[in-house]
Amino acid sequence: AKSWTAQFNDAMQRAAQQESDNEVVAAAFDADGYLRDLFIDPIAPAQYTHVELEELISAELRDGSIKQREAMRKVWDRFFGSDAPWSEIQAIAEDLETP
Repeated sequence: AKSWTAQFNDAMQRAAQQESDNEVVAAAFDADGYLRDLFIDPIAPAQYTHVELEELISAELRDGSIKQREAMRKVWDRFFGSDAPWSEIQAIAEDLETP
């Protein structure tokens, strides 16, 4: 159970720390889904209009948040879903508790 818990925590950390593929605007979120960091290429204001840059930032914030939630949901399903090993651990624990 300890090993399983450590694997789950590690997978959730990796899901929370996914990096953006965007080179112009990149957002990083914490494990709770709050914005942790926002990178905007210093040259971007010279390459894009304010509206285009605003759209890039909005898309990065929206898509980054969605991507992180989906990754965390996959981890959750893997460890706690219907086919997850957690049900086996619970069954073993229940078997050990009954006299």
